[in-house]
Amino acid sequence: IVTFSNLDIGKTYYLKEITPLPGYKVGNTIYQIDVKTATETAYCVLGGTPGAPQSSAYEITNEKAKASLTLTKTEKDSDPVVSLENAEFSIYRDADCSDRIDTKTTDVNGKLTFTDLELGTTYYYRETKAPDGYVLDTTVRKITIGTGTENADVAETVTVTNEKAIGDIVIKKVDDSTVAVPLDGVVFCLYNEDDSEYKRNGAHYKVTSDENGIARFEDIPFGNYKVNDRAYNRLGFSIHNYFFAKALDQIRTGGIVAFVTSHYTMDSKNPSARRYLAQRAKLLGAIRL
Repeated sequence: IVTFSNLDIGKTYYLKEITPLPGYKVGNTIYQIDVKTATETAYCVLGGTPGAPQSSAYEITNEKAKASLTLTKTEKDSDPVVSLENAEFSIYRDADCSDRIDTKTTDVNGKLTFTDLELGTTYYYRETKAPDGYVLDTTVRKITIGTGTENADVAETVTVTNEKAIGDIVIKKVDDSTVAVPLDGVVFCLYNEDDSEYKRNGAHYKVTSDENGIARFEDIPFGNYKVNDRAYNRLGFSIHNYFFAKALDQIRTGGIVAFVTSHYTMDSKNPSARRYLAQRAKLLGAIRL
């Protein structure tokens, strides 16, 4: 409680907070104080209507200063920078990540913000879901924003990167004899979904089949690619669906083809690949992992 003494009865005074307590915001509001009697005073915010005279203390509240954490998610080593949408992060009170405070997902600009955090308190955050096509970063990161004595909100920003998920594309080239014979020396070229050349070290990425008929494209980021095959280019299939189609067209009558593929083969909005397969084979069974 603060008491101002020896004020003149009948006069109007004005009150404004100058220095708040550590950890609280300074109040910029100006209060009008009308001294009615030696024991009663009427209060109001400047410009308002004074309330009934009162002998008790006039209560003024202070708002605590808060912290916020804005996180930006980008693709590692991308130039220009690629912002990543739909990365999910959770923030916790403990290093074991058992006391979760909040979970948010990055927007189209790769950003999310945790608000209403305590200044001077240590928090822990981690990625709980990676964007499609990227490797989940399980690192638990620690952050302490401010000291707890600030008189204004404090906003902290961090950037976290994701590596693209990569895999190999393996092709086995054989002839069409009854007992398939591996063919070596066959050159394959990789293309992006838009028919542009996929480049490795500035050149069109090409591989050649070995003595076992195996050709391998290595360390390819997850995505949609094409193999240039004149007989199938017109179909516009992704690389997964291309190998489905080609295998079915070359298998003997009554033969069985088994594939492991991404969920897009069955979930794609474009039914053309599924229609192509259904017209040429009977589905024996499928397992969704």
